[in-house]
Amino acid sequence: MSELWNVRAEIMCNPKTLPQADTWDYEHVTWASSAETAQEKIEHYFKSFDWHIVGGEAKVLDVGHIYEDEEFHGMIERANAKS
Repeated sequence: MSELWNVRAEIMCNPKTLPQADTWDYEHVTWASSAETAQEKIEHYFKSFDWHIVGGEAKVLDVGHIYEDEEFHGMIERANAKS
C-alpha cells in the first residue's frame, strides 16, 4: 500500500553541474510503499545529475494533518496531484 512520505536528504553534488555547492539539503514529498522505496525514487532522480545522497531520512506523513508551512503544503498538493 502506498503512503505519502517526506524524504529529507543531504546531497553530494557534482561540481560540474552545481559549482556553488558541494552538498545541500533537499526535501521532497512522494508516494511510496516504504521508506526504502521513497529514498530509492529520490536516489534515482539525483543519479541523472551524477549527484549522490550521503545521508537522510524518510518519514510517513499524516495525510489528515494540515501543515502550516506553505512550501511544504505545496509539495504535498503536487504529490497528491500525481497519485
